[in-house]
Amino acid sequence: PQDIIDAADVDGAGSVRKFIYIIVPMLKETFFIVIATQIIRALRVYDIVTVMTAGGPANSTQTLATWMVTTTFRFTNYGKGTAIACVMLLLMVIIIVPYVNYMGKDQD
Repeated sequence: PQDIIDAADVDGAGSVRKFIYIIVPMLKETFFIVIATQIIRALRVYDIVTVMTAGGPANSTQTLATWMVTTTFRFTNYGKGTAIACVMLLLMVIIIVPYVNYMGKDQD
């Protein structure tokens, strides 16, 4: 709201202090939602990496998803592929559970 910015102007806050102490804390919920959804999307990337580079030169564009599929089905190492899938699941649970809890709260 503009009245909070105006109050900071009256108190003599500069533009950097207004940004750090007023604007960023007010955008905390938005930052949380955007970062959580982007991390979840990054963990799920498989198709575009496979189509464009197939892991890239010297595995430089390899992601957890492409590494899991390559290890499991191309090299038939099912144990290692399952371990990678479990790590991906654990990472997603660590990100998704707080996200769902936060989104489920009644926002004022």
